[in-house]
Amino acid sequence: MKKTGDELDAQHILNLFHLKITAPRLRVLSLLAGKDRAVSVLTLTRKMKDINPATLYKIIRTLEAGGVVYKIPDSRGIAHYAIDKLQDQCNAPRLHLHFNCLKCNKVYSLNQQNIPSVSISNGFVAERYVCCLNGTCAKCAKKEVVA
Repeated sequence: MKKTGDELDAQHILNLFHLKITAPRLRVLSLLAGKDRAVSVLTLTRKMKDINPATLYKIIRTLEAGGVVYKIPDSRGIAHYAIDKLQDQCNAPRLHLHFNCLKCNKVYSLNQQNIPSVSISNGFVAERYVCCLNGTCAKCAKKEVVA
């Protein structure tokens, strides 16, 4: 069986994080890598009907514990997951900016945005910044203008 580019990237990610390579993990990572937004486990179960939902939750928990994916709750409290794209500077905190649409409840990844630096004190060391803006996405805003 020939592997796609996404499968090779997923394999590389699992190797980087020293996680066992399994076909279901590769599929989950490939699906997450192919999206421009964070994905809920419910969406994963719809896309991967041949994998038991309990197994999908276990895969997500393993990937999250391993630092491969991270969780962003939407305005309803439903967890969405995105791949933690490694920064070029290994010692710098990883920055993640998202946009949660309050109309359609999709959580979009906003890449290439400038996130202001945050200074923290008292000996805290940040490893990851996850910021989520709430509002109306372009698609839902366009629907409102037409209506």
